[in-house]
Amino acid sequence: RGSAAVCWWYADVWTDGVALWANAVAVQDARAGSWLGGGATTSALSELGMQLSWAGRGAEAVPVLHRALSLAEETASSPDLIDGSRSQDMSGYVPLAIALMNEGQAKGGALIADRCVRRLAGLGGAEAARTRARCLATAALTRHKADPERARKEALEA
Repeated sequence: RGSAAVCWWYADVWTDGVALWANAVAVQDARAGSWLGGGATTSALSELGMQLSWAGRGAEAVPVLHRALSLAEETASSPDLIDGSRSQDMSGYVPLAIALMNEGQAKGGALIADRCVRRLAGLGGAEAARTRARCLATAALTRHKADPERARKEALEA
């Protein structure tokens, strides 16, 4: 009987992407003070932000994506506990830049995309190359939205 109640409750959580990821973030945030430690992950925050943005709720998406980006940059500046490597979670940059552009803040979106490109400088590998390409395309898109004439000139000069 207990399993049926849990399944029934989760059916409401899984009605759409926003509900699913809002629940994931809430569960992760609730455990932050427990013995499990942690808090919301960058991937859960990025997914929630993207779902909000896709649902036309950009004003709600922007602070969630800012939080994901802050967490990713904070994590990148401290060594991993296991092998001393540094994390390079880049999942929040492009969604935040697009959400800002969609909210009429194209210049802010371009700044976020540029920050993404700078963070990737010097990193090798296929994933870094794909992410760099996404960040460059997003920077071009947001710059074009902010100042079409300047974006056209920069494209012709490149």
